[in-house]
Amino acid sequence: MTQNKSKYKSSNISSPKRNSWRMLTDKLAGYAVTIGGMSVIAAITLIFFYLLMVVVPLFEGAEIEKRHEYSISNFASQPKFQPGLHYIIDEQADIAQRINADGSISAFYLDSGKPISTTRLTELAVTSFAYSAASSSIVALGLEDGTAIVAKLGFATRYDENTQRIITPEITYPLGEDPIELDSEGLAIKKIAIQSNEQSISLVSVNQDDLLQLANFTLEESMFEDVSGFEQENYQYEALNFTVEHLLMDNEQRLLFVADNTGAIYFYDISVKDELKLVEKKAVVTNDSKITDVVLAAGSYSLLIAQSDGVISQWFPVRDKSNNYSLEFVRQFDESDVAITSLVPEYFRKGFLSINAQGELGIHHMTAHNTLLQQKITTDNVVNVAISPRADYFLIETAGGAIQVWEIFNEYPEISFSSLWEKVWYEGYEEADYIWQSSSA
Repeated sequence: MTQNKSKYKSSNISSPKRNSWRMLTDKLAGYAVTIGGMSVIAAITLIFFYLLMVVVPLFEGAEIEKRHEYSISNFASQPKFQPGLHYIIDEQADIAQRINADGSISAFYLDSGKPISTTRLTELAVTSFAYSAASSSIVALGLEDGTAIVAKLGFATRYDENTQRIITPEITYPLGEDPIELDSEGLAIKKIAIQSNEQSISLVSVNQDDLLQLANFTLEESMFEDVSGFEQENYQYEALNFTVEHLLMDNEQRLLFVADNTGAIYFYDISVKDELKLVEKKAVVTNDSKITDVVLAAGSYSLLIAQSDGVISQWFPVRDKSNNYSLEFVRQFDESDVAITSLVPEYFRKGFLSINAQGELGIHHMTAHNTLLQQKITTDNVVNVAISPRADYFLIETAGGAIQVWEIFNEYPEISFSSLWEKVWYEGYEEADYIWQSSSA
């Protein structure tokens, strides 16, 4: 018997060349796995740091930095210094307009105080002043003879042949350049309020005899001609039996708020123009303090009330199930015990600035219920504060006749722990709730 021998070599025996190749591929695979794993860890780490870079600034406070300081005499020549009535800053924070106490308007460059122009609105003595929603830039000057001037302050932008932007101030008169009669007896206008929209303008005034009056202007369009104009209707209400300190009207021209000198707000319904209805009288101050300033927040619905004890509170009308309004306390800010002298709302966001009697600036946000900054910026008394439309610059006017221009760094004021995780009371709601509404407070 013969024995069959295999023609093939055993597959278990590898050549040295194959072993070397296998070791090389094993090492390369190991390196690839290691590099891949480290890349994943590095990517996750970079994502983590990126999220930190994005999230951490959301919870940071605001910062400010002074950019310019100069004298008011640079652009407004006055025999004796008089505080301005109001300031308007253009969107680019390049130029500004100051409404002077004598009824003139001075335009100037914000970085130097160099004058641009001066326009006189009236030769009569200005006895009161008001402005509508900040975004509309419409102002009203009550005069000594019972009339008023209504003007819209704005800025025109054009480009020269070198494509350089040129911004110039402009003044228009929505109701005409002639004074508007508010008081038929010709008595001085002691207090005035104004609000406007595309279809109507309303002015509420109190004369020197404390008579409350309303002038309503409704846009009328001709059926046969391509022209339009405002039709005026005047209403006399009643003589108020208290001292009027502040007079404000909501943006719909339906609600009126009158603050007296005892810390109370008289809340009126003027939706029916020929009928004045007192909704309620509400005490809004605490600890026997006084109201030092009242302004409407962006949207002209919420009241911001400053007190002599340093407290700032927010109030707005709330409608109950029976469709009846009441003025309700919403929230307060009390980081200081020094009297607040001025409040300035932002144009579009629900933030606002405050100045106290010691020259400290506060930056606050209503929805976030947060004070983002409290910093002393001057040792002099502040008599005027204005903020730019983008809320990235503000200026102050001091009693010493100086202008200071500051830059604001405050990108995410609406973010706070309370706005994210707690109940928030928004305008138009009956109570606080777990909801998020980025455009309202």
